[in-house]
Amino acid sequence: MSGTDDQMNEILESVRKSPTYLNLWSAYKKIQRLSPKPSEDASLRTGIAIIGSSTLEPLAACFDIKIRLEGFHPHTFVGGFNTYRQEAMDKTSELYKREPTIIVLAVDAWSLLDQNFLSNYPRMSSKSRSVEMKGLVNSVTAIAELLEKNSAALVLVNNFIVPTFSPLGIADNKQKLGFKKFFRRANQLLEEKLEGNSDIFVVDLDSIASDFGKSRTVNWNTYYRGSVPFSEGFTPIVANEYMRYFGALKGITKRCIVLDLDNTLWGGIIGEDGIEG
Repeated sequence: MSGTDDQMNEILESVRKSPTYLNLWSAYKKIQRLSPKPSEDASLRTGIAIIGSSTLEPLAACFDIKIRLEGFHPHTFVGGFNTYRQEAMDKTSELYKREPTIIVLAVDAWSLLDQNFLSNYPRMSSKSRSVEMKGLVNSVTAIAELLEKNSAALVLVNNFIVPTFSPLGIADNKQKLGFKKFFRRANQLLEEKLEGNSDIFVVDLDSIASDFGKSRTVNWNTYYRGSVPFSEGFTPIVANEYMRYFGALKGITKRCIVLDLDNTLWGGIIGEDGIEG
């Protein structure tokens, strides 16, 4: 084992003991500076790419280190700020040259909607709202399908976080396509359009955000200063969700021991005779 490997293991061990956002980010930067050589074991080499409409290096860092904690050696590509269209359309782009195993497409709905969309929404007709919603979804699905077509990667597409507010106030759920329903319908349509493609999966970011607490998903200081889409607490949670797909792709399994209430190995009638017995 080389000195670089020893240093990497030491860095990863510290993260394993305390997998906080700051430790994940720090470990990613330290390992980058080490410039480790690719693993000699081809089964442990893997590539990930994260592209989208905002600053995604913190998310990529968390995903990268979580993969390393499982024993893999990823090479990670992070797309430029809001350059995902160019990267997806150009077959000679660095994205495709890296030949990633997984590509994450993280596009914020607000980057695709008109800057006056929120203020104009109460005055828009139901038909206009529907057209906007379909246009939003089509913009994302077109890129996702292009990524799948131009690569051998598994493509993960974030869905849209449904806002907790509405410019329509208490009348929001009384309209045919209220503000919140606009995003819920968009998520439904996104799934429907991509459900037939076995190499593209929609990541239910909205449900993850709801479980975490939508008011805590964004740090507005880093959002406005650096266009970082997720808070320090939420970023590792999103990376955990990506790991579910990575684990399924790589066949990562977990073993567990089931104990009785008295801490003895699980047995009993079912354990001894089976459910039928």
